[in-house]
Amino acid sequence: MPNINEALKVDFDSHGAMVDRKKMTDVGFEEYNKLRTVIQTARKLLLLDDEISLFDEINRIVCEELGFSASVIFIKEGDIFRTVSRYSTDPRTMNSEISNHTMPVGVIDEIRRNAAPIGNLYWLDGRTDVVQKSLGSFIVPTPNFDAAHSGWHPLSVLFAPLYDRDGELIGLINPDDPKDGTLPSDENSLFLELFANYCSIAIELLRARTNAASRIRILEAQRAQISRLFETTAASKRQEQLTEVLNDFARLMAEAADFQRIVINLKEPDTTRLQLRASFGLTKEEEETLAINAIDLRQFEPLTQPEMAIGGVYFFDHNRFSLPDEVWSMLAVPDRTPHEGDAVWHPLDSLTIPLFDFDGEQIGVISLDEPKSGRHPTPSQIETLEFFSAQCEAAIAQVVKFQRLERQAQTDDLTHLPTRNFFTLRVDHAIERAKQSGQKLSVLFLDIDKFKNINDTYGHLAGDHYLVACAKIIESFASDSTMVARYGGEEFTILLENLGQEQARTEAERIRSAIEKMTIETDNKKKVRSTISIGVATLDPESGHQSYRSIASSDLTVSLLAAADKALYSAKEAGRNRVACNLLEP
Repeated sequence: MPNINEALKVDFDSHGAMVDRKKMTDVGFEEYNKLRTVIQTARKLLLLDDEISLFDEINRIVCEELGFSASVIFIKEGDIFRTVSRYSTDPRTMNSEISNHTMPVGVIDEIRRNAAPIGNLYWLDGRTDVVQKSLGSFIVPTPNFDAAHSGWHPLSVLFAPLYDRDGELIGLINPDDPKDGTLPSDENSLFLELFANYCSIAIELLRARTNAASRIRILEAQRAQISRLFETTAASKRQEQLTEVLNDFARLMAEAADFQRIVINLKEPDTTRLQLRASFGLTKEEEETLAINAIDLRQFEPLTQPEMAIGGVYFFDHNRFSLPDEVWSMLAVPDRTPHEGDAVWHPLDSLTIPLFDFDGEQIGVISLDEPKSGRHPTPSQIETLEFFSAQCEAAIAQVVKFQRLERQAQTDDLTHLPTRNFFTLRVDHAIERAKQSGQKLSVLFLDIDKFKNINDTYGHLAGDHYLVACAKIIESFASDSTMVARYGGEEFTILLENLGQEQARTEAERIRSAIEKMTIETDNKKKVRSTISIGVATLDPESGHQSYRSIASSDLTVSLLAAADKALYSAKEAGRNRVACNLLEP
């Protein structure tokens, strides 16, 4: 025999009261359909390809499907949670303060400590003392215009947390002003919690796709770009290649992070002055203006304060921070009409990324402006920029390190003049130019007379001082087309481009005379004097017609230096303290 309760479709609750199972079944179907709607709608979030659209769609679903009149999304940026999207079925419920509203992390922590947990949600009644006395100033009330909604206080807070895969809080959905005026039922709270989990997954997937695409683009470009930096050992060529690579980085960063204007400034060696090295989105006139008006690295300090940091990126929000007038004067603020709204980018906002070398020393700054979305940067954009800037740092740091080592290898420790190897390389290049242009070129070999006597009589320290003094005098006669080097020991060399033998002899005589008149004083007040002998060798491409052009420049360099050394030997043999010349014959 069938059970009577089953036959009558009647059941009893825990208090013995009869419950109509048919009514329960109807309610179950209603809740089931609502659940299906939420799940199907949430799945569509996975197909969106930008965060702003994703956040806007989340808010829409919260309001239209889950029974709220308003919804706001906060995303964590450094030490604050910022409004990134808002939605309302009634425009009157959206206070204008919400558009650029931020809450410190500490306030969110305080809300979570005092809130009543509803599953994974946090509920804080606006009538409680903690809200009225401590947190009320941080909560923007969403007024309720329906008198029947007396159960929901304007300062009440309901948060659905958004977590990343590591369980870190990355944002909050803040539903407000429920349409029935009461705290959501257990069922609706469960729907909201389930939906928030979907939203967390959608955000994670979107960020992963965005960052993966950015990484692929930059790695593909980087493979070719970075290798170009080291194809040649010529420092000047490497500088040109670095500029090309930085311009590529600026373009790629703009495309990946959706910014319209990017400037890369690098610090000049041994100074704090910044030099424009690459840009994207600037007019030619703007580039020229920035190139002429050098900026000091210290002027960026107000834009890179710790409280502005979001990872390795510094976001200056004009609503939160202020700058000294002298800093404003250095910034190129676009002449645009500012717009208001949720996390809208203002002409006075800026994004700054400091660049560091391998030793942690700051070597430059990347400045970004005018996001294409017109909105504040999203966490995905920030992560993308951090990745790009790290690759940019690596490229710059490699070149800076190489240049530093190159300078050390090319510079004599005592006199700070170029070394023999670097001088020889420069003569190679000068001869190549002379072969093409037909211009004359001369090399001087200089040797201090009886230098061993100075060391033996006054000591090696006095000898070093005399060498340095000679180097300074020789350098004082140098011009733009002249290069002075320490060839080794007490020998110096000079490259004179576009000068024939007689002009080179005149320059050599001026140097010889100046050294002859020079006196240095040792630590014990002894006077040290000496003289110098100079050999001059000249290459005259015109005198040999076409014959020089068929000889390798490096071979001509060896011959020219040998001819100058031979002339120097003649000057020594003739009694020292004189100039002798030798014309290199083809």
